[in-house]
Amino acid sequence: MEPKRKNNIINTIEVTQPDEWVFDANNEIPRPYIKKDRKPRKKNPLFSVIFWILLVFISFLAGYFLFYYLPAHNNSTSLKDEKNDIQVSEKPIISQQTESESPKQVNTITTPVPQAKQLPQNDEEALKKASEIKKQEAIRLEREAKERERQKKEAQARLQKNRREQLLKKKDDDAFRKAIAANSIYSFQKYIDTFPNGYHIDEVKNRRDQLVNSTQLENRIRDDVQFETASGSNTIAAYEEYLKSFPYGIHAAESKNRIASLKQKILKETKDKLEITSIRFFAAGARTIPPDQRKFSSRFPLDSTSYIYTELKFKNKLFRVDDASIAITIEYAAKNGSFKQQLKGVIQTGSDTKDGMYSRGVGWAEPGKWPLGKYTVSVYFDNILAVQSGFELF
Repeated sequence: MEPKRKNNIINTIEVTQPDEWVFDANNEIPRPYIKKDRKPRKKNPLFSVIFWILLVFISFLAGYFLFYYLPAHNNSTSLKDEKNDIQVSEKPIISQQTESESPKQVNTITTPVPQAKQLPQNDEEALKKASEIKKQEAIRLEREAKERERQKKEAQARLQKNRREQLLKKKDDDAFRKAIAANSIYSFQKYIDTFPNGYHIDEVKNRRDQLVNSTQLENRIRDDVQFETASGSNTIAAYEEYLKSFPYGIHAAESKNRIASLKQKILKETKDKLEITSIRFFAAGARTIPPDQRKFSSRFPLDSTSYIYTELKFKNKLFRVDDASIAITIEYAAKNGSFKQQLKGVIQTGSDTKDGMYSRGVGWAEPGKWPLGKYTVSVYFDNILAVQSGFELF
């Protein structure tokens, strides 16, 4: 019988299989179980995430147990069994006889015992053998530990050696690049002195030799030209300039001989070692004043003058020739004969002194004690008059 259909409901019911039909208690008319449509529940993603995390964790534990724990446990138990086997004596069963059987009929059952696990019958010998085995095992372990330590030290030493070599090679390469960039004999020689066994030593030596060979000819030409120039001027300064440029040049010895000859000639011909270029006078106190504060004059007021100084500027005629020590005398004399005073000293000049200055003064601590009139100042070098001048007090 077909189920009763209601208007506008036939599309919203589901008909189950025939075995799921139910009967009405009153009419006993079978009718299908009507299942109303329901909205599907939304799945929570958190439960899925927790489920997969638990699944991964359980899989990890199972893998750890199967592939790591069980093999390790089996190995440890097997080692303990082997150690225990050494101390346990296995007595083989030679024969077994039943009461029903006659003495002639004997069933013999033998259990094979490994040769390595057989111990002597005497317990003391077994203990000695076991202790000997333990000693040998301890010695073996100690040797293995020492060998591992030795290998570890060798590996560390090799690592340190490689690091040192890498650092040295880096420095070597940097120095080589600098030498190539400079491209001079000095730069190549510096690399050779710093890295005598460097990675680029052969190439650097070849480059240096090439530069030396190419520059020798140029240096020879420059040497000859500068020496000819010095010979043309024939002065000490010219020859010294040549020696400064070519201290070990081809004409170095000849230049030194010519310098010595010129010096001897100048010493013989020069009577006055110093040539005075100027003589001036200035007033000051008992102590002189710096050159930039001096006020020079030839007439000084009596009421404000205490000391009168003479300043000499001179030129050294033995410049680059020889050192000189000259006795100097400065004489102050009034023309009316009322005053006369001499100041003596020594001027020392070196061969490197080209120009110089010398000053001395005479007077009183208080002003106004100078005699009025004109004065003559005479300068003597080695008791020979060099220059003469004068001033006036009014």
